[in-house]
Amino acid sequence: RDYKVTGVQTCALPISVYGNNEVRLALLDKWTPEQCAWHVQNNGGHTIAMYLAKYGYYKVRLALLDKWTPEQCTSHLQDSNGHTVAMHLAKYGSDEVRRALLDKWSPEECGSRLQSHNRRTVAMYLALYGCDTVRLALLDKWTPEQCYSHAVDCGWSTVSGYLTQYGGDLVRATLLNKWSPEHRASIRTTSS
Repeated sequence: RDYKVTGVQTCALPISVYGNNEVRLALLDKWTPEQCAWHVQNNGGHTIAMYLAKYGYYKVRLALLDKWTPEQCTSHLQDSNGHTVAMHLAKYGSDEVRRALLDKWSPEECGSRLQSHNRRTVAMYLALYGCDTVRLALLDKWTPEQCYSHAVDCGWSTVSGYLTQYGGDLVRATLLNKWSPEHRASIRTTSS
């Protein structure tokens, strides 16, 4: 135990992992981010916000987005797999959570240029796991540069590749209308 960390701060990490969702909501309701030592990472590089984003159900994830700022969610920190809080929310959250993420956090606050160990960005996770409403919101709110459109993951896919492969006709049409040929030229999909 680190002498600088109080009992409240040390128990917040295991509560965020092992507590049920009612306990996680109580944690967000009763404790401030400072009381939870929001900036402390465990040996795996996880913070409290990362655990809440990964393991909490949608009400916990929405409460996290409502009550904590991107700074308090340590949006720039990555865990041992390279995931940020925004990546966990985009990958594990419901579409309601994904929309709230796009509404509440800017691309910079989402760490849009950070890549996980499989080289995926937040935009790639949103395009891969979101419904078409989320994909359209992504295309509406973020520019190709903010989507880090030239980034390629380990499977040689780009965000435009995921939008094309998993999105419906409206998503594809919106992509063609909003993104220049230079940004679309990097379209790669896992099936090609």
